[in-house]
Amino acid sequence: MHTNNKRVILPIQPYFVITSQLYRKCPQYSSNIIHFYQFDLHESFSQAVPDGTFDIIFQLDETAPEAFIAGPSTQIRRTVLKKNVEYFGVRLAYGVVPFSVYPFISAKEMVDAETDLAAIYPNNNDFLDAFFEEAFADTKFKARIAAFEKHIAPKIFFREEQHESTVEQHMMKVISNCYGIISISQLAKKLGYSERYLRQLFSQMYGISPKKFADIIKFQHTVHLLKQNDDFTKITYASGYYDQPHFMHVFRQYTQCTPKQFAAMLTDKNYRRKMVIV
Repeated sequence: MHTNNKRVILPIQPYFVITSQLYRKCPQYSSNIIHFYQFDLHESFSQAVPDGTFDIIFQLDETAPEAFIAGPSTQIRRTVLKKNVEYFGVRLAYGVVPFSVYPFISAKEMVDAETDLAAIYPNNNDFLDAFFEEAFADTKFKARIAAFEKHIAPKIFFREEQHESTVEQHMMKVISNCYGIISISQLAKKLGYSERYLRQLFSQMYGISPKKFADIIKFQHTVHLLKQNDDFTKITYASGYYDQPHFMHVFRQYTQCTPKQFAAMLTDKNYRRKMVIV
């Protein structure tokens, strides 16, 4: 079991960057949000790779503004993002879910899907109107972050009364810290619960099984390794795959390309030029 805690895996969506004109990113050092981002889609469509977390995305089109929750991706899929439209997004940290929408929709229904926030709150979405009003009035990235924190975050995404980590969140933390290289039996032994109970808790909260989440963390770990190393043999075993063919198969399944092609995209100067960290 891998127990190196030196680096936390932060989920990324490289296709959002490569298909944009410019991708602005503002990292956060809170327990709720990984980073804010903003970009214009330059291509006819973009794709999402498996990430295991929730995004809140705002379509900043004054004629047709929209806000939706992008649930955890468990496979590569085409997004609903439109060409030549500006988007502002919030990537939530692992273990953070939009709790207040759960009375209206289950976590399982949000997996691999986009859920319209206005449809969830048809009679009480003034907070969305207030956000869009400020987002269009002041187009600066930091101003939109402030508008999100003012109007959206307090309303729907975080349970302020929860001060202690739940078993599900503890599971997610352990799996993340192990880079996904942990079996459910090992997890059950570590936490002192039955495997069945842990599967039930985790799936109910996040919509996916702990095994699927571990697989996604392993994949995201390989993505980070590919940015630093082109030795696929070392990456295979550092990521906990049985052998290189197994690694290649899973990677193609999750990205529709080879690790070599994906690594070339991540290290390309055009990719680095588009990524602006503020």
